[in-house]
Amino acid sequence: MRNAFEKRSWKVENPACDRYIYSRKYDSACMPSPYELLPLLVTGTGGIGTRVVTELLRAMGVEAGHEKYDAHATVSWTHAVNDFAFGVPYPFSSERTLWWQNRKIRNRVDFENVFKPRWNHVVHLTRCPIKVIKSMLRPHAPVLRFVERATHSPSLTSPCASTYDCETDLKERVGWATSMYVAWNEHVERYADERLRIEDFGRSVEKTAKISRKLCDLSFALKRKTKTFHSCAARVDDIANSTIPLLLSSSRDDRGSRQAGLALEHLREARFAPGVDGPETIDEYLKMARRYGYAGECVVGNDKDERRLYWCSRKHEVQTDPPRVETLTEDSQTKGGIERCMTTKTEDCSLVETRCPTSPPPRDCLRARVLFRTPYRRLKCCFRCCLLYWLRATNFASNMRYHVEHAKETFMNIGFRALNPDAGDFGLDPELNLLVHPHAFAAISDVHMHPARGCHLTSSSSTNRSTTIASLYHHKPDVTLLPFGVKAARRKDPWMKDKEFKACVARMRNSKKLIFDVFDPSKQLPGVHLAKRLSLFMANNVGLEPPLNTSSPPVYRTNKIRERPIGVRGISLWQAILEHPNLDSVPQRTDLLLCCCMNVDGMHKGRMEHTKVLARHPAFNCPLDEKYRGHHIGFPRNDPGVHEIEAEFVLMLNDKYGNRKNMNGNYDAHMPVLMLGSKFVYSPNGVGEQCYREYEALVSGAIPVLDDSTYARRHAALSELPTVRVENASWETITPEFLEKKWEEMSRRDFDVSVLYLPHWYDLILAAAGII
Repeated sequence: MRNAFEKRSWKVENPACDRYIYSRKYDSACMPSPYELLPLLVTGTGGIGTRVVTELLRAMGVEAGHEKYDAHATVSWTHAVNDFAFGVPYPFSSERTLWWQNRKIRNRVDFENVFKPRWNHVVHLTRCPIKVIKSMLRPHAPVLRFVERATHSPSLTSPCASTYDCETDLKERVGWATSMYVAWNEHVERYADERLRIEDFGRSVEKTAKISRKLCDLSFALKRKTKTFHSCAARVDDIANSTIPLLLSSSRDDRGSRQAGLALEHLREARFAPGVDGPETIDEYLKMARRYGYAGECVVGNDKDERRLYWCSRKHEVQTDPPRVETLTEDSQTKGGIERCMTTKTEDCSLVETRCPTSPPPRDCLRARVLFRTPYRRLKCCFRCCLLYWLRATNFASNMRYHVEHAKETFMNIGFRALNPDAGDFGLDPELNLLVHPHAFAAISDVHMHPARGCHLTSSSSTNRSTTIASLYHHKPDVTLLPFGVKAARRKDPWMKDKEFKACVARMRNSKKLIFDVFDPSKQLPGVHLAKRLSLFMANNVGLEPPLNTSSPPVYRTNKIRERPIGVRGISLWQAILEHPNLDSVPQRTDLLLCCCMNVDGMHKGRMEHTKVLARHPAFNCPLDEKYRGHHIGFPRNDPGVHEIEAEFVLMLNDKYGNRKNMNGNYDAHMPVLMLGSKFVYSPNGVGEQCYREYEALVSGAIPVLDDSTYARRHAALSELPTVRVENASWETITPEFLEKKWEEMSRRDFDVSVLYLPHWYDLILAAAGII
C-alpha cells in the first residue's frame, strides 16, 4: 500500500516538496508565501471521532468545521488529501458556508487551487483500529468514488462506487475498509506534525482538559491576540464541569456491547480490490496498530465471539442473520402491479436483496401509467423486473453493452474531441435507465451513426434479422440510405466506397423493416420512398409537415411517425441527481419561476427579448446581466447544504464530462437542483423548438413555460403534458398572478407522463418490430 498516493503526474521543482501536492499541509521551505494559511487540521480516517473533537472545539468558542473548512480548525478525514490534485471535490463541500463567504481569496469553483488553502499544523487522530474498520463499512457511492480517485497504484476501487443501490457482501466491504485504513493513515503519517488517540480523551476529565487546551491553542495560533482575547486556559475551565463529561460519554462506542464486532479473522477472509495485496495490507495494519499504541481486542477483535456475520445491503449494517432475499410476486411485474407500486407510498421498494419472478412479464408492463412527479427512484425500482426482462429477451441489453464498450472509439477523422454528453454518454446505469437522452435509442440500436463517433454495427440484431433499428445522430435517413436520390446509380454511391460506413448502410438497405431514431435540432419527415420499409420513425422537432388529408402520402397518415422527447442533456448527471437517496433534502417547489442558467446567444433567437419581458416582474427574479449575454444568465442557489449534495453529484460523474476544472457550465450540477426548487421553469424555444430544458423541467417535477408549436405532432404531445404554452410569442401574458393560478389549477390534475420515459418507447419499438 506504500504507493497509494505516489507516482502521480503532479510534480514540483523541489522533489522534497512533492508530498505536499497531495495534502494541504503548509511547509515554509516549499511554500514560503502561502496564498491562504489556516491554523489547524485534525485528520485521519473515517470513524475516528472527528465529530466529538469538533463539538469539543466549538464548546470552547473555536470556529471548527466538521468535514468542512472553517476559520480556526478543520476536523475532517476527507481533508487529509488535496482535492485539487485529482480534480474532484471533497464529498462534504464547504462552498457557500459562512467561512467561504468571509474569505478574502475565493476561487471561481470551490477551492480549485493546489496551493490554497494550507494548514499550519496537522494533528493525526487515531482510534481503536478494528472499530474504525467496522465504522468504515458503510460509505455510499460518492465517498467510495472520492477514495478511488484519491488513491493510486493501487487505486482502492469498489463495485459500489458507481451506484447508490449496491448489493454486496461483508468480505468485499471489509477488504475495502482495511485497505482504506492502511492507505489513508500511511498518507497522513508522511506530513502530520503529531499524533493523538481519541481514547486519550476518555482517561479523565483532567487529561481531556489538557488535550483540549492544546487543540484550542493551535486553533488560535495565527490569531492576533488582543487584551480582550479569552485565553484557552480560561475557555477550558469554562466547559470543564459540563461539556467535557458529556462529550466523553458520546465517544465511547458503538451502541452497546451486544452488537457483533469484527475480528482479525474477518480481515484475513476479506476480498480485496484488484491490485491490492491482501496479506501485505493486513501485515501493515498490524504494524500500524502497534505503532499507534493499540493491542488486544482493539487489534484482533473478539475472537471468542463465534457468531457468523453478514452484511445487510438494504440496512447498510453488519448483522448476525443472513440477509433475507425477497422474491417478488408475479403481479409486481404486471402493468397493474407496477402502477400500484408507483402510487403506494407506504410499501418499500428496494433494488437490493430482492429478486424478480422467474415467469416472463406481459409486454404491456412497459405501458404502465406514470403520474407526474412520481420520484425517479421509485419509477426505477417499480419498472425494474419488467424492464430487465424485455431488454434481455430482445437483445436490447447486449446491444447496450456493445455500444457502451465502444463509446470511446472513433471511426472518423474529425476535430471534435470535447468532453461532453454529445460525445457518447450512455449514463451511469444504461440497462436500468428510464430517462430519454440523446443516445438513449443508440444504446439499443443495431446501427448507430454519429458525426463525431462514426458508425457502429452490432454483431446481432436486437429484434430479428428482417428488422434493423438505426439511430442516426445528425444524419438524415433519406440521405443516409440513398445519398443521390431514389434513382441514384450504385456506382456513384459514396457510402459503398467508405470503409467506416459501408457495412452500416448495407445493413439498413438489406432490411425489410426499418426503425429510425433521428436526433437533430430541426428536420423534415422521412421521404415517401421509405414508406414500404418504414415501421417506426422517431424524432424530436418533427416539422415541415404537409397538410394531413386524403391526398397525403400514406406514411404521413399513420402512427409510424412519432414526436419523441429530446431528453436530458447529460444523462449521467441527471441519474446522479434523481437517484440520490437524500434528494428530499434539496429544497423543492420553493420558487415560482426559474429563469436562470440558459444560453442566450444568437443560436437561440428571441430568448433575451422574452426574458426582458418577464424581468419586469420582480417576483420572477429573472436576472439580466449583460456580461452573461451569449452564454448563461443567472447564478446558482446560495445554499451550503445544496452545494454539499451537488459535490456528491459531481463525484458520481467520475470525469464523464471532464473534471472540475474544465466542466462546461451546461453540465454543472446546480441547474437541475434549481429546477427541483421551482414550480415553473422558463423554457423558450432552443435551436429547434424542443430543448433539453423543457424535458429536464418535467422530469424534475417542474412545469415548463414554453412557446406553443405550429407542428401538429409536437402540439399534440405538449397538450397531454403539464405545460404552460405561450401562443404567438405573447410572453407579456405570463405574470406572477397568472402562474399562481395555473399552479393551483394544474396541481388538481393527474397527468400521465409515461411518454417521458423509455419503457413507453421500448414498447413502441417492439410493436413496430412485430414482437408481441
